[in-house]
Amino acid sequence: MEFYEGLVHSYLTAVRRFLVLPQAEILHNSEGEPWKADVDFVALDFKGEKIYLVEVSSSSDYPAKAVDRLLEENYKNIEPYIKSELLRNQLSSFKVIWWFFIRDRHIPRFQKEACYLAYLKSDGHCEAQSLEQTLDEFKRRLG
Repeated sequence: MEFYEGLVHSYLTAVRRFLVLPQAEILHNSEGEPWKADVDFVALDFKGEKIYLVEVSSSSDYPAKAVDRLLEENYKNIEPYIKSELLRNQLSSFKVIWWFFIRDRHIPRFQKEACYLAYLKSDGHCEAQSLEQTLDEFKRRLG
């Protein structure tokens, strides 16, 4: 786990107090055919009844892989797999929210991406948070 992934993991567990599963592996698509993907973290907010699908991109380059998660062919396979296979339909009433931790300078472009806007328009829920802000909040809360 690289530094920023470790930071986000610690932030999710120590600051937000979520139960976190790192490196959640998706093994098949919504039709049951072999299909591979992974999510950096699945964070469970029992109090707020939310399942966060967390992606971390610390690269100074634009986080294209993160953006691709919001393409229909990806989220329509990942979200049902997490709820039905990984969580065994135990949290079926929980809302799924994608949460991207990316460099501050990439957030405005990220929020203008066609797939981001289409995902929101399809009643999807998505948040983008700055890694720099996360580090500052972590230091402030635990420092």
